[in-house]
Amino acid sequence: MGDIHFLNNNFEKVRNVKQVSKQIIDFILAFNLANPVKGVCFDAMVFLYTDTLVLQVESEIHIISIKAKKTDVLYILNSEIISKGFPDMFESKHWEIDFKGNKGLLLTGVSSKNINYAILIQPAGKDCVPATMEEIEENIKHKS
Repeated sequence: MGDIHFLNNNFEKVRNVKQVSKQIIDFILAFNLANPVKGVCFDAMVFLYTDTLVLQVESEIHIISIKAKKTDVLYILNSEIISKGFPDMFESKHWEIDFKGNKGLLLTGVSSKNINYAILIQPAGKDCVPATMEEIEENIKHKS
């Protein structure tokens, strides 16, 4: 009977997740990041690795889904990443994304300066601050 409850509980969680990519869905479920009202926005530690650079920053992360394109988009909301010449937006169709269990989500790619990089995102919270959520909601209104 416990197995049936576990399966029903996980089915309900999966049904509430709107993302498309299996790696991102697994990440969201493992860290319990889905919010049925606010979507997926959370505090995280972000680690950027290259051959010559290791950068660690705190950032809010926002994940949205674009059903028409069958893709997810992950935003790192800390400008320090982009100021170092690396992207702050990742579309699941165009970047290598790998869920690493309790270590977090690993994004790998090549920067515009032809530098190989890896970015590890480790959740540190389950929500963004209210000001960030208000800004996200305002941007969504303007795009609609």
